[in-house]
Order: sequence, then C-alpha cells, then structure tokens
Amino acid sequence: MKTTYAFNQDGKIVSIREVASGKKCNCYCISCNDKLIAKKGLIKEHHFAHINNDCKYSAQTVIHYLAKQLIEDNNNILFPKLFINSNFSNSGPSIELIDQELVNPTNILLEKRLDNIIPDIIIEIGKEIFFIEIFVTHRIDNIKYDKIKQLGISTIEIDLSSLVKMSDLDDLVKYLFEDSQKSKWIYHSLSDKIYSQIEDLCKIKIVKNGYTSNCPKNNNNPVLTDTCFKCDSRFNLPKKRINIPSIACVYDYKEEIIEVLKNHGLY
Repeated sequence: MKTTYAFNQDGKIVSIREVASGKKCNCYCISCNDKLIAKKGLIKEHHFAHINNDCKYSAQTVIHYLAKQLIEDNNNILFPKLFINSNFSNSGPSIELIDQELVNPTNILLEKRLDNIIPDIIIEIGKEIFFIEIFVTHRIDNIKYDKIKQLGISTIEIDLSSLVKMSDLDDLVKYLFEDSQKSKWIYHSLSDKIYSQIEDLCKIKIVKNGYTSNCPKNNNNPVLTDTCFKCDSRFNLPKKRINIPSIACVYDYKEEIIEVLKNHGLY
C-alpha cells in the first residue's frame, strides 16, 4: 500500500507534495522508521517508497498515527449524534440523546492501558472518561466490545478506512473535527442504562419461520412478523442486546417505558 506521508529529518509529519524528489526528501517511514525515497515522476501517483525493504502496512499505520496525533495536537474531537430507538414516542421512531458536538477534553492519552484494554485514545472531560477507536483495517470486534461494556466506558469508533490513499489532510481533518458521518457510538453508558431499564419491561417474542410468538393483540397467538414491524407496541432494541431473532413487545408496559424516557428527559 502506497503512502503519501512520512517523517522528515526533524521528526515532523510531511506530505509527498512538500518534499524534494528522490533521496533528497530526507524522510522516514512513520510505521517502521526506515529511510524513504520520494517518487515524484510524471506518470504514476506521487508517493513514498522504502529504499531497503517493503513495509506492507505503512499507509494504514500512517492514517492511524495521523488521526491520533491530530486529535492530541488540536485538543478536541467531534462527538457524533446518538439516538435512542423507539417506535411509539411522540418524538417519532428515534429520540436524540446526544447532539453532534466538538468537545475539548481536559486530558488526552494515546495507547494507554486501562484495566484489560488499550484503546487508541482515552479522553477525559471533567470526571468522565471516553474511548476513541480509529478504524482503518480492523473494527472493534465482539471481544473488545464486551470489555468496553464491562468497563462501562462510552466509546466512539471513527471509520477512516476510505482514506488510505488520501493525498492531503483535508478529509481527515473533516471527519475528525467537522463532520461526524464517519463516527459512531459503539457503546454509550447512558444509552445502555436506558435500554436496560426498557428491556426489563419488554416481553421478548421469539421470531420463527416468519411468525412472532404470543401476540397480545391477537389473543397471544402467533402473527406474521411483518405485522410486528408495523405495530406501535414494538420497541427497537439494538441488535447487540438480543442474540436470537426476536421482537421486543411493550404492549403491556407502554406507560412504564414512557416514564423511563421521561426520567431521562427524552419524552
């Protein structure tokens, strides 16, 4: 994978556009720190190449490094919106829990262990701790997600996988600080708390062969699952909360669930 960023002789990150051609660039690989040559011919896309070896994952490593460094240097990060799924709220099919916001952490830590996990970035805002994970080649897997949930630390994943061939920092800056379309909350402690309270009130109906079991509107007989998706008694629990095909039915507990939402200022 070709890379267009490197360290110069002073340890500063530079673009291929900023340096002289060939060995005169005096640049080093961000991934392995080996000497680079700047290839700036007339036909192929300009890029850095190793003089003595091939560093297979250098481009991905560069994006990863740049993202973390930019967040630390700018001392801010864009929080994406977060919604609570619903199906019967007066706010519509989803309720906004968090608005998009550019936040200024009181502290930023890169690649520091916390308990049994090493997130890409730990940010502190007052007494609250958040994890930031940069996705270039590997998303957060189920094992890491379970560790995050066990710690109860709200976590954002930023998807930068499409930027491995970028030629300048504009898109990277955009997705870190201006536009949160590449970011999402993988886990949020308040959202998890609300869903847990609602889940305790839901009756989980098993879905099998296109039918949902025990519909309270049909004398507890099965109904077509398509009917459930149109029903105002269905609550949209996140997929990660339920491991089997099922419908969360709130027919008997609508008022109680509305009260949960009201207690969090969401209704």
